[in-house]
Amino acid sequence: MSINRGDRKHPFPQEFLQRTRQHIAQAIGLNLNATEEVAPGQPFYLNLISALAEAGGDADALYPKDIATGVPLGVTTPTWTSPGIWPTKEELKGESALLKRPPPANGQGQLFLCQRFPIPGQADLC
Repeated sequence: MSINRGDRKHPFPQEFLQRTRQHIAQAIGLNLNATEEVAPGQPFYLNLISALAEAGGDADALYPKDIATGVPLGVTTPTWTSPGIWPTKEELKGESALLKRPPPANGQGQLFLCQRFPIPGQADLC
């Protein structure tokens, strides 16, 4: 099997994969019917993934269930917040003005950066 060659046949029989999912579900106490549920448009067994993560003590164990129907991309609806992970624009307002300022259009931005952050042994490049 090779994705590179364009093979689409799965290397394991479906019965083997189903038995494997059921064994995992039994080991972690997940309902066997819930194990086989796949949300529309999803290729993954999110109930099983979530239950396995929860059994392992993962703090984000419910995340797979949260994304089962998709997530907002920020085009027509706001994206989800992620406190403490990705800063919001408001949180970024404390950035240095140097990082916020776009480089000058006349090419002086590279010279400024070269002078501000010289590379040892490369000063003649500025």
